[in-house]
Amino acid sequence: MWTTTLQLDPWRIAMTRLLGSVWQGAYFSKVAPLRVENLPRQPLPAATWVRVRNRLSGICGSDLELISAERDLRIAPAALPGQHYYYPGREVVGEVIEVGKKVQHIRVGNRVVLQHSPNCVSSGVIKLCRFCATGDYNLCEFGVLPGSQPIGGGWSEEMLLPEQQLSSIPASISDDQAVMIEPTAVALHALLRCPPQAGERVLIIGAGTIGLLLLHLLRTIAPQVEIAILARHPFQAEIAQRLGATHIVDTKKSYADIQRTTQARLYSGHFGNRLLIGGYDLIYDTIGKEKTLHDALRWARANATVVLVGISLRMMHIDLSPVWNQQIKLLGSTGHGNEMWPLGSREQRTTFSIVKELLERELIHPEHLITHHFSLNDYQDALTTALNKTSSRAVKVVFDHALLSATVVAPNRTALGTKPLITSQGPRRAL
Repeated sequence: MWTTTLQLDPWRIAMTRLLGSVWQGAYFSKVAPLRVENLPRQPLPAATWVRVRNRLSGICGSDLELISAERDLRIAPAALPGQHYYYPGREVVGEVIEVGKKVQHIRVGNRVVLQHSPNCVSSGVIKLCRFCATGDYNLCEFGVLPGSQPIGGGWSEEMLLPEQQLSSIPASISDDQAVMIEPTAVALHALLRCPPQAGERVLIIGAGTIGLLLLHLLRTIAPQVEIAILARHPFQAEIAQRLGATHIVDTKKSYADIQRTTQARLYSGHFGNRLLIGGYDLIYDTIGKEKTLHDALRWARANATVVLVGISLRMMHIDLSPVWNQQIKLLGSTGHGNEMWPLGSREQRTTFSIVKELLERELIHPEHLITHHFSLNDYQDALTTALNKTSSRAVKVVFDHALLSATVVAPNRTALGTKPLITSQGPRRAL
């Protein structure tokens, strides 16, 4: 079975980071964390498990950071056991081809998407943690879960996992739409962590998949807000304008541009120190790097909120003085869970169910952000396309399993001294 894994041990990360600084081919070399191999097909580990044949699977930013050996082993989540081996591909839609005897809600032939990471319920924990008990499985408090771990991810031919981790897809939703449900849910969850009020000025930092999805959702859910977006590439700015961005922030002169747009006061101190007094009411940082968070806190007005959506796998040196000096609220957002929906109500819905409803009502079209389809055996070209956005103009790159010939056999790299057995489906989005 064609299987893609990441081996995140310190030696491979260090060597790949060193070689990758001068040679992009290092990310696909024998020393790299990325492994593509032909592993034996496994039986279902338990009666509540299912086997899924994957159809489409997306490449997300956190996958690219792991492939590029960006992960710093000193960040908090890296302290958890079982975080060194990982099946990439959380954004995936597939078809169920086998079910265990105790599977209750999923049938052979159903199309499904991966909704939850391993959690108390999927692992059969008797006393659920406080978050799994309320359905917020993305915040599961069990660092090490008992029992068998899922086998395969979206970048593998098949996935074996408990049915609780999956969500069925109605016939009215296409495969292209289904593979975008997970990233759309990530963007929606971030939006609902702090929904904007009518008339507020909102800034989205980053015009990748999540940033553009946030813009699309804001225009759908909160049409009366003014939305600016900071886009690194001209093609991203073009897409953002089509999606309804009020203003595109120039990355080369961002402080002056934001000062002019928001009528804030711009102050400059020693050593290049700059601060805006005024700025935006609400900022979503979908990049999550040291520089973007540093700037976000200085572009927010007093009492504003900054929602940290993007994932950084490195330690950061951040000036947090705007948090107390301007009483800025800094909120984190990870994955998706339960939301208060519709807005203003007390009714709880899962983020996935809301996204599916918006798709069925044709209120959103996240599938339009898919720019490239690749076969799994063209994984090097796919990942290079996703990494080199300047030349490829890529937004969402997906693996299309229908393009993989049945005669293709994955290269077996287990002889390189890597471990053939994987102990974890992979890190949650917080990693």
